[in-house]
Amino acid sequence: MEDGLRPSPVPTVPFKVHEFVHWAPSLDELFMQVTSAVEEYEREYRSEYEHPKKSLACAQSQQQKEQLERLQEDMGSVALDTGTMTDGLSPVSDPSQEKVG
Repeated sequence: MEDGLRPSPVPTVPFKVHEFVHWAPSLDELFMQVTSAVEEYEREYRSEYEHPKKSLACAQSQQQKEQLERLQEDMGSVALDTGTMTDGLSPVSDPSQEKVG
């Protein structure tokens, strides 16, 4: 600056923020480029990032379904209603059903 020259508004050293973002001499142009970059991301890249998430969620759902099916198979041989035992003995006596005498 000692020679009276103003610094250039355009960077002299090349830099890569992204391929599609270039130097914008005004904020309006910068916002337009950011908007364009967002649209490009939505159009071209978002599905690539969301596909693995959906695959993982689907795999986890399938695994939970299989675990539930195995649990139901294991529980199938166990009597779920303990109040209907065939020998007439109830594991828990109900005081309201007892005769007072």
